[in-house]
Amino acid sequence: MNESNFIDYSAAEQENKSELTKKELFSFDENGRKGSWLSIEKQGHTVEGALYAPEKPNGETIIFVPGMPGDSVVWFEKNDLDTLLEKGYKVFTIRHNGVKTSSDSSGIVNNSTRNDFSSHIGNENLEIDDWLHEPELALECFSDEDATVISHSFGGLAVGASLVNLASEGKGQNISKWINLAGVTYSPEQFKEGDWSYFINNYLGSSCNFENGDKIVEDIKVAIEKLNDELPAAQLPDKLRIVSVNTKNDEYVPVDGGVNLQEKTGMGLAVHDETMPEGFMDKADNQGKMIHDMPNLLPETLIRLVEMTVSKAPHEVTFKRSEPMSKSATEDSAQDDKIEVVGNTNKFYDTEGSEYWTKREPMVMGDLRNRPPMMALVGDIKEHNVLEAGCGTGYVARMLAAKGANVYGCDISKEMLEKAGKEETEHPMGIKYSEGDVTNLPYPDNSMDDIISCGVLIHFDQETIEKALIDAKRVLKKGGYITIGVMHPFLYSPESPNYKAEGKTWGRYTPLEDGKPYEESQKYREDYVDKNGKVFSSEVWHHTIDTYKRLIAESGLKIVEIQEQEIQKEDLISEEWGEDYGYPAFLHIKAVKENDTE
Repeated sequence: MNESNFIDYSAAEQENKSELTKKELFSFDENGRKGSWLSIEKQGHTVEGALYAPEKPNGETIIFVPGMPGDSVVWFEKNDLDTLLEKGYKVFTIRHNGVKTSSDSSGIVNNSTRNDFSSHIGNENLEIDDWLHEPELALECFSDEDATVISHSFGGLAVGASLVNLASEGKGQNISKWINLAGVTYSPEQFKEGDWSYFINNYLGSSCNFENGDKIVEDIKVAIEKLNDELPAAQLPDKLRIVSVNTKNDEYVPVDGGVNLQEKTGMGLAVHDETMPEGFMDKADNQGKMIHDMPNLLPETLIRLVEMTVSKAPHEVTFKRSEPMSKSATEDSAQDDKIEVVGNTNKFYDTEGSEYWTKREPMVMGDLRNRPPMMALVGDIKEHNVLEAGCGTGYVARMLAAKGANVYGCDISKEMLEKAGKEETEHPMGIKYSEGDVTNLPYPDNSMDDIISCGVLIHFDQETIEKALIDAKRVLKKGGYITIGVMHPFLYSPESPNYKAEGKTWGRYTPLEDGKPYEESQKYREDYVDKNGKVFSSEVWHHTIDTYKRLIAESGLKIVEIQEQEIQKEDLISEEWGEDYGYPAFLHIKAVKENDTE
């Protein structure tokens, strides 16, 4: 054994790590992959795993936390590891304490050198308390690097517990994303005690050392209850984004597990995967597999989850098949089937959206009745420092630059910003773009004369809007203005031609939950139609005018003007948009920062 620290920290740094020690047990070369076997210890807890280094590091680390007993690390390393390494990610894959390294469990370790090293991983016997600390130790080990955690099944419970522990010590600020695959992070009432008891007592014993399977089940149940109590109060890292993926008909985990995690953390994207083709599990190659192990998850999909930009605000998306599966389609790979996206997803902004919004002519109703009137309301901004918060590909930012302003653009979507940067390179207007969340703008206090936010706040609940307005006030100079453009609340009422519209229209608004239309905040599905008839769907929030006025006032800003923009007959430039006009469709509000006090 190599007793030297695998990562060479100074004595002071070691003290800050709370006596965290790291050892390289050996190096290996298996299946064409070179790596080091790492053992990390702290205060009696241990975690082991394989560390893989890419040829061209991008400075980011992926930590994979498998379920129990840990066989998901096998399909992760087989299917996804090479793709992540090619992308420049350092990858650390965890093996659980108590897993045997011989007989029936040797495949779980997935490393022949480690199988010959000793009879078990870490501490000899499986203890749930050890297992819950494993992600914590790994994250603390790589605390100097941006980290994304990918967990599967019970690994999600361990990650949640570790985040609570790290938050209690003010640590974990390097964690940028948690991808929770079929995670056991749901409510205690949804815990299928009988199913898990059968699984642990009849399968886990051949893979792990433990004395009492019923005690393991009880300890897991207690850990789930504790997570549900402690996670809502935990001060999680500001930059953390959570993506939960749950598959329909999962044998162990409810499909709404991601929604439950949203409720506990107040953040995240919940993906409901309903793309598993009929008959997929009946194919000969899939015999013995479980939907719980997500055999339909492709490497390129996982990369997409790692790299996509996710809003902090809770939102959901469902992936379904847009047409029934044919027999021939069932025999082929699931990736060949058409997929319908239902709900709110960054796919609208990051893929189709980034291409779509790079435009130089009016394509949607907002280009005619929303953005031009907003520019008039903004007024004279020549030589002003102006920020577009939620700039996308820079369509409005370029309009602001054309008015002579020094323009800054901020957006959470990397792909949208790449399009904006490309446009700026090809057609320079002096616009400076930055990645950032509108609730935590990457700009100093009192640095902007004006802020414009067009079509952004409709994607947020009241709490998130208030945070965005408070941060906008922080960035504005005294006497500076913010101009906001949102969909008019009338669109969401039953009296609107756009409400559940069945015929031709430029936009369709369908409630996603029970409520009182036009009277209180609630979620809607927006189907936005361009002049060529192409439909873009996303999830939006309806808020009343009084709600917007109240949130602006509570943020410390003072409203100076409100405008309601009605659809005009000349706006109907496409046959796809129908014939209705003469009703309000957009709401514009301009407010001023009068002082620096809250």
